[in-house]
Amino acid sequence: MEEGSAGGDGAGESGGAAGSSNPDRKPPPRTSPPSDPDPAPADPEPSDPGAGGASGQPDPSGQTGVGTDAGSPSGPMADAMPEPVDPPASPPPEPVDVCANLAALPVAFTTRTDVPVTDEFTFDGQGNLLAFDGRDVVRINANGGFEPLFRNVLGARGGALRALDTGELMVADYQREEIFRLDPGESRPSRSSNVRRPMKMVRGPADTLFVSSSNGFIYRIDVRTGNQRVVVSGRTEWSGLTFDVGYNTLYAGADDEDAIYTLSLDAAGNLGPPRRWLRVDVPKAMATDACGNIYVVGGNSGTVRRIDAEGRVQTVANVRADDLWSVAFGSGQQGWSETSLYVMDYDDRGLYELQVRVKGNPPPPPATIIP
Repeated sequence: MEEGSAGGDGAGESGGAAGSSNPDRKPPPRTSPPSDPDPAPADPEPSDPGAGGASGQPDPSGQTGVGTDAGSPSGPMADAMPEPVDPPASPPPEPVDVCANLAALPVAFTTRTDVPVTDEFTFDGQGNLLAFDGRDVVRINANGGFEPLFRNVLGARGGALRALDTGELMVADYQREEIFRLDPGESRPSRSSNVRRPMKMVRGPADTLFVSSSNGFIYRIDVRTGNQRVVVSGRTEWSGLTFDVGYNTLYAGADDEDAIYTLSLDAAGNLGPPRRWLRVDVPKAMATDACGNIYVVGGNSGTVRRIDAEGRVQTVANVRADDLWSVAFGSGQQGWSETSLYVMDYDDRGLYELQVRVKGNPPPPPATIIP
């Protein structure tokens, strides 16, 4: 900030003029150093903080040490203070590689027993957990209890259940050997398809469902039209189904062989021949996480296993249940964690939440598949 004022300079000039007309009148004392008898320039450079008026006396306006414009007789002008400068923003934190930092095994889990006896459950588009309860389809609440959505729609031996993006449900009825659609706005099923002994279902690209059968078949169903096609046939008792992250490979569990097979999926929706991948006890149900790991449940050991891309099998947890039949990642809505794996026990009425700290496989892409 500049010191001195134009008012001080003006006083010095006035005293000098009076001295020339009246030699008896003494000029006012000067405060500037003797080595600098001349007054300071009228327009000092802002970079020279020592420049100022010759008198060094307070400005008549009462403002001391405030820089003024020497060429303006109208009085001082406030300093132009520099604009405040915000401190530099902190750099964003480095992203955490979730896949390289999976939860240490075995993971912690919690247990709920206020759930129905069921062999299947899924999450719908609103994040609700839906399951079978005898012949009914019910909604299980995260804070406890469950309520019916559809009554008397299922046979006596359960089946499979999947929710579509439209809000409709696809139900595979094991006893009646059919797959039908449930619309939340309708009371009765519609658009049924006949299949042999359906076990599990998984959504594929472009509104398709793949259905396993304990009679050796894998079906592909177009959920828009209800058209179905047998894409695998043989003697294997197929059960759990899941896709890889890119939806290019279908993993299919073979109950009678205690094995998992891989089947490639082409652009037309056709499956390649089954290729035996590895041995796992009773792969009744499977799910894939966002990192490409496969989770497998089944049998009476209560063990939940994880298989990585290299085929290494690890125990995620042992929930000490008698009959694990279904598995799915949480929705991240309605109180269900999106980084937890949920497992249902068919015999002991138990729902287990395993805190795996990774999300499930994203929904399938809207690729074009030829019916």
